[in-house]
Amino acid sequence: MLIVIKITNGQKNLRKPEENLFRVLLLIKKYCNFIISASQHLKKLHNMKKFLLGGIIFLISCQANNSQSQIQKQLKKVMTDFLYKSVNYDSSKVKYHVLDVIYYEDKMNYECEFTVHMIQSGHDTTGSMRAYISKDFKTVNRNY
Repeated sequence: MLIVIKITNGQKNLRKPEENLFRVLLLIKKYCNFIISASQHLKKLHNMKKFLLGGIIFLISCQANNSQSQIQKQLKKVMTDFLYKSVNYDSSKVKYHVLDVIYYEDKMNYECEFTVHMIQSGHDTTGSMRAYISKDFKTVNRNY
């Protein structure tokens, strides 16, 4: 049997073992409540992480649909680059201005008809050109 003696102001105070056991049980209960509370917060954080991760994956997996004007700008840019590539990017020989594009979006590529203003030394002309441009805007196959 364990007896704890506490001295306060010169007086002896005897505690019964049941009181000590009661205090230990209270401390254990508080510790258990803390552990349960901490685990609940961790579950909430874990669920929040899952939600955020799912949202990020959803946003990344969704491809942004280009608007019609953005696609037209990109097609004009790619065609201009293609035309200048054929003259080794030497604008002193010839200048190209892609004025307009009409396109049809196919499964694999864009079927395009361009209105192009071409300026060479001594004369200029406006005409139309047809080309197939891949969906990733990397390859151009010109028809006429």
